[in-house]
Amino acid sequence: MPRIDEDTRIARRGKGWVLQAGFLIDYIKKYYTKDSAIVDLGSGAGHWLLQLKENGYTNVYGVDLDNFIVFPEIRELNRFKAADLNKDRLPFEDASTDLIICTQVFEHLENPFHFERECARILKPGGLLVLSYPYGWSIQSRLKFLLRKEIIGWRAENSHITFMTPSTFAKCFLKDFHIIRTEYGKGRTGIWGFEFDVPANKHFSDSVCYFLEKRYNADYYRKQG
Repeated sequence: MPRIDEDTRIARRGKGWVLQAGFLIDYIKKYYTKDSAIVDLGSGAGHWLLQLKENGYTNVYGVDLDNFIVFPEIRELNRFKAADLNKDRLPFEDASTDLIICTQVFEHLENPFHFERECARILKPGGLLVLSYPYGWSIQSRLKFLLRKEIIGWRAENSHITFMTPSTFAKCFLKDFHIIRTEYGKGRTGIWGFEFDVPANKHFSDSVCYFLEKRYNADYYRKQG
């Protein structure tokens, strides 16, 4: 059994974990029409935009610091808008969006509270924010923090900077959203540098994906603090 370091372990998940797992595309095909307004925040190379196009979705946009889209069939659609997710107002009208996809981006943000407010602003009541990022609440992550004062997925060598405890996550998101579904990446654990796969679950997985539905009465919950 080969040894595997943490960088390799986390890289395997990457932005592609949710895409490759297929559960989100299946969900979109079941609940969204082909003209639903869908925004991919942190669109990067454009993998989600390509997947959506291939499944017949036409009203889709990518947002990132710059246009990093590599697929010619997506670039020619002119469906990209530039914005800094940390500070800019997203280039969409209030309550204009049905679905936001943001996979493996949140952990890189300097201002998650601004990000949350903008997502809530552009989503329609009942709209969905799909948010995935490294999962730092697992048992092995807690043990790593106890022994090394570090968290799995957040290291000096990468650009992951935003980490939230369950309470801060609730303060940031649950005033405007409620969780309707949670998916975990493939579980794993290890000993003495060797890795063992276990069923995906909240105790051992290193990635999580939340389906966050915007509250119909989000303004009321926001005023309650």
